[in-house]
Amino acid sequence: MSKGIGRHLVLWTCVFGCTLAPLAHATEVNAVLRQQGVTRAGRVHDGAQLGVLYLTYHGSHAGFKVWSETPSLSLTDVNGLHAPIRVRLENKDWQSEPGNKYAVTTTSAQDRVELNLVADGEQALPAASWKIDLQAAIF
Repeated sequence: MSKGIGRHLVLWTCVFGCTLAPLAHATEVNAVLRQQGVTRAGRVHDGAQLGVLYLTYHGSHAGFKVWSETPSLSLTDVNGLHAPIRVRLENKDWQSEPGNKYAVTTTSAQDRVELNLVADGEQALPAASWKIDLQAAIF
């Protein structure tokens, strides 16, 4: 028997500040986060895929960078009712950047790259609308 809509994980929104201020390029990076993998509320295991982040840039570049102004990443409930969900970005072609803020880079010059958004540790994932604050740029 279904528990109804309460068991479904509501699609989250992604808030991006796709900034190119310190870089010499004049056009924006297109960033899209799509929910993929876990689609229901409940317990999630470390590494469970929650979504895929797609970055697109059609100009000349040597790579992409994604970062947060905080040392770790989390999905936050847009209504403030639930604790944040710890997440990380993963892909074999991306490397973590040292420092006190969360950052990953790739030296891919392809027009489109992707990163998997996965759970960082085992945790409960309540049904809610979630957001994540990230910035993306090319170099």
